[in-house]
Amino acid sequence: MGSAAARTASGSPRPAERSPQPWPPRSGWATGPIHYGSSVQTVEHIPFGAYPVAIARELGGWDEQLRVNQDFEFDYRVRLSGRELLFDLRLVIDWHCRQSVGELYRQYRRYGQGKVKVAAKHPSSLRLRHFPAPALVATWVAAGLLAPRRPRLAAVAVVP
Repeated sequence: MGSAAARTASGSPRPAERSPQPWPPRSGWATGPIHYGSSVQTVEHIPFGAYPVAIARELGGWDEQLRVNQDFEFDYRVRLSGRELLFDLRLVIDWHCRQSVGELYRQYRRYGQGKVKVAAKHPSSLRLRHFPAPALVATWVAAGLLAPRRPRLAAVAVVP
């Protein structure tokens, strides 16, 4: 088998119900097929993916030392093994959406911490798209440290 794809428990894809308005709205942080895919295609990562058991066993399963991003790290190893990951828009996946800004903040903080661990384990898994968020946070921290002594310079760093 040359590819891993998300499937239902029975092994066959389910038809998807597509909303007329894509969510989230098109932006720099949500541009991939998982948000706007309109055809079956190979992808770098499958959130909520399902895989043949034989592939999971062959690759050693998910890294239990990682608290988050186990799926991305596993997908990286699937691709390193020469297989492709398949996005199929006919599949329907339900998940829990965070109900407050605080919950969303904690979720993405965990994701960021997990991304650092995966990057340390697989440096070649990093892409240019992984850098803007940490760069923004670093700018804010630097501006906060600079503000007491050079408030105008700190303001320039955080105001577009």
